[in-house]
Amino acid sequence: MALLGAGVVAGGVGSYFGLRSRSNIQSAREALFVDEQARYLDSARGQALGANVLFGIAVTAAVGAVTTYLLTDENSSSRGTP
Repeated sequence: MALLGAGVVAGGVGSYFGLRSRSNIQSAREALFVDEQARYLDSARGQALGANVLFGIAVTAAVGAVTTYLLTDENSSSRGTP
C-alpha cells in the first residue's frame, strides 16, 4: 500500500509540475522581450524535467506495488496460528 500511495503522490506532483511547465511555455509565447521568453523557457525546462522524473518514480512505485502484491504469500498472515 505504501508503494502504491507513493506512486499516486509522485504522479500527482508530477502532473502539477507538468501543468506549470506548460503554462510557462504559453507565457513565453506571449512574452514581448527575448530575455523574458528565455526566463520562462528556462523555468519550463526545469519543471518538465522534474515532472518526468516524478512520472518515472510513480511508474516504478506502481510496478513495485503490483509486484509486491503478486509475490506476497497469501497465507503469510496465518502462519503464527495453529
